[in-house]
Amino acid sequence: MNRRHLARQRILRIALVAGATLVACSFSAPVSQRDGDPGDAGDPDGPIVSCDAPTLSCSDGATLRASCQGTSDVLTPCPWGCLADAPGPRCGQIVPAGGAVLPADLDPTGLVDASLAGGTINGNTGEINGAAASTLGVVFRQGSNNVGVFRFKSLQISGVLKLQGSRAIALVAEGPITINGVIDARGPCNDGAGATAGAGGFAGGDEDDGSGSGGGDGSDTPNRGAGGGGHGAVGGNGGGGIAGGIVVGDPQISVLFGGGGGGGAKTISRGGGGGGAIQIVSNQSISIATASGINAGGCGGLGGDGNSDAGGGGGGAGGTILLEAPVMTIAGTLAVNGGGGGNRTEGSGSAGRFDRTPASGATGGGSGGAGAMFAGAPGTGAGTNQTNGGGGGAVGRIRINTGTGAATELIRTGATLSPGLEDGTGTTTTHARAASR
Repeated sequence: MNRRHLARQRILRIALVAGATLVACSFSAPVSQRDGDPGDAGDPDGPIVSCDAPTLSCSDGATLRASCQGTSDVLTPCPWGCLADAPGPRCGQIVPAGGAVLPADLDPTGLVDASLAGGTINGNTGEINGAAASTLGVVFRQGSNNVGVFRFKSLQISGVLKLQGSRAIALVAEGPITINGVIDARGPCNDGAGATAGAGGFAGGDEDDGSGSGGGDGSDTPNRGAGGGGHGAVGGNGGGGIAGGIVVGDPQISVLFGGGGGGGAKTISRGGGGGGAIQIVSNQSISIATASGINAGGCGGLGGDGNSDAGGGGGGAGGTILLEAPVMTIAGTLAVNGGGGGNRTEGSGSAGRFDRTPASGATGGGSGGAGAMFAGAPGTGAGTNQTNGGGGGAVGRIRINTGTGAATELIRTGATLSPGLEDGTGTTTTHARAASR
């Protein structure tokens, strides 16, 4: 390729990069240029063709093509897809789901590469391990819909990172996000019971209904267990027919929130708190390593005080995991399982597990939803004709948005999703191409 043709290619590439950056279809900077003497009519290549505005088009939905007479086409990959609608062909820019993260949050200006080796992150205060995010070079803001948004240039997570506060949490980076540990979005119930919800989830009831639109019905009637929390599916009924919580939200995660609280029953049997809600957005990639992942399970319902008229609390529903990146690699675990129901005799349900096994209820309490068992199981009783078990909490929701939406590009051998993409029409784990503009 001669010097003149190289110059033309270089000029066209400069124009294309400028256009892609501005997400526009016209170019203010002229690219008409002559290499050498502009009056040299004897030039064997002839005059260089003026190209103030290359013709742009989308190629295969993921590539922006710039064409200019006298030069070879220039192809630019578009991680979020190539859009051909008005105002014209351009590389797309993600429009994050959930209602809180904005496209501007992905601007890396002033952001830092961060590494979090476990600890805590609080969506109410903006603190990371007890220190203000700003002291670590991290940008924090309170987003709409009760979401705390943390912004990074890139992010690596190791160890166990515990979400805190009542707000859902969004972790956003222009660069790659790598998870080599576990993000714990459950309430402070560890592997057991507790009424406090995870970040963005809803608390369990206290002889009344669980919190949130999907809260399970409470029961102050003797010998009646409370209903489990609802979210992606219905919560399990408590013993004696006390209703579990209803289905709330949508597969697209239009609004980011966690699981409904389990209902509370008579004599100190509080319902389990719902699992929390977390959104992770990267403009480049998200990678979740083996033995790593995110647990947004619900907490188990508490047991009664052992009196003959006591009932068990309902389990909390699983929360929400929303992942968005052009490229996704998942080799670990994503789980939004419901918590188990409690019983009359001080036996509490287990918290949503970090696998596909339903959380166990106390004897007579219903088990929580997990895997292909989406709804929480109904509570029964510790003995024949007893009705004092709390219902199990339902599963939550998992949403995975990528540049292409192809499921085959997401999951690696050995990964565990609960529920899973393969669990049939009732699954609350879905994937799609991310919305872009």
